[in-house]
Amino acid sequence: MENKRMARLLSLITLCFVGLVVYMTYFQIFKAEKIASNSYNQRLSFNEDSVLRGSIYDKNRTLLASSYEGEDGTKYREYLYPNVYAHMIGYNNTSYGKTGLELAYNQELLNTQELSKFDELKRLLQPTGIGNDLILTVDNRLQERAYQLLEGHKGSVVLMNYRTGAVLAMANRPSFNPMNLDEIWEELLEDEESPLINRSTQGLYTPGSAYKIVTAASIMEFLPESEQIYYDDGETVIDGYKISNYEFESFGEIGLREAIINSVNTYFADMGVKVGAENLKKTTDSFYFNKAIPFDIPVAESRSAYVSEKGLTEIAAAAFGQGKTLVTPLQMALVAATVGNGGSMMEPMLVDRVVSPQGEVVTEKMPQELTRVMPVEMADPLKQHMLDTIDNGSRAQIEGVRVAGKTGTAETTSGLTHAWFIGCIADEANPYAIAVVLEEDGTLGGRTAAPIAREVFLDALYIDATHQ
Repeated sequence: MENKRMARLLSLITLCFVGLVVYMTYFQIFKAEKIASNSYNQRLSFNEDSVLRGSIYDKNRTLLASSYEGEDGTKYREYLYPNVYAHMIGYNNTSYGKTGLELAYNQELLNTQELSKFDELKRLLQPTGIGNDLILTVDNRLQERAYQLLEGHKGSVVLMNYRTGAVLAMANRPSFNPMNLDEIWEELLEDEESPLINRSTQGLYTPGSAYKIVTAASIMEFLPESEQIYYDDGETVIDGYKISNYEFESFGEIGLREAIINSVNTYFADMGVKVGAENLKKTTDSFYFNKAIPFDIPVAESRSAYVSEKGLTEIAAAAFGQGKTLVTPLQMALVAATVGNGGSMMEPMLVDRVVSPQGEVVTEKMPQELTRVMPVEMADPLKQHMLDTIDNGSRAQIEGVRVAGKTGTAETTSGLTHAWFIGCIADEANPYAIAVVLEEDGTLGGRTAAPIAREVFLDALYIDATHQ
């Protein structure tokens, strides 16, 4: 009897030990990083008090954020362009926590990412350390310009290099001053315009006709050219639901090119039904909808209506950019970038490298393909259709520059439209792609968003030409 009790006790101890090993393994693999960055972790407070937080620079080494120590030993964070980078860089505040790059790269900025036991002891004995610096892919001149062009609007501008995935500007309005959070926090929370939201990465918008580029890619993949011909009389009825073109204009017999140039709703509605929800979803998935885009700061998943909607009217509405499809501006910038880059979607990046206080590169990102969306044989004709669209009289047109693009005007439940423009420069020497959205602007994308894109493109071209 005694032996049985001992055996049971030993089994229980063994079981507890195995359970502990399993839990610790799970903790190290799945939970350690989350715990390490949790605002309630007391070690973070110690690190904040003992380390002078690293600086943040743009690609040209323009200082954007830095830290200094007061006479009493208190450490202060300073933002040199506070409103311009409030969402991207974010804030580091003892009362309200961290956001943006301040949160995502907290360990790098504090130089605590992989401290050995010896380093921990050294820091205890010599409390004041210096964190690593971040060098961004952003050009401060373009960031300031994009922010300026959004004045008077709610919305976002995302500019990127489609060859590398480097984000050159990511501006948002409305914004706020992260250096005054203690005074304005309650006001920010109560503001109906939600200035705390990073619209570029967290804003989810109905895309309107800008989305027709995604549907066009699906049409090209799943329908032979002979089946892409369509007779348009200005309206179509799908499952009892009437769909009309803008101002009920009719275009007669057209193909995909004419449908993109003239943004023909009826064409995309009928062709979308013809392609079918299953194939349309395959295309949206290839464009990285319905999944998390890897990026330096969190990005909301753009949602395709084809995941849940199977009714013909819902499919038709989604095919020309209405319905339940919701997108982030970053997602739509990637759509334009993919077409510009011959069908290859590059992984977007905001931080180019992390540099130690001694000037040594700790980590550096290299351009990396995220996914192959379509072959070059599909991407190039689609890009040509977008070039023809701009050449047809768009306000995004730039003399002597091959601009490819698509406008969008998305209806919303508020009754005010979102104004969109997505596009790229078809030039290997100037591989720029852009997405502009003006939220509930009540205007047409071609009249308001397109000119903003043009101005940003012009500034990028000027900076490139002067090599400054």
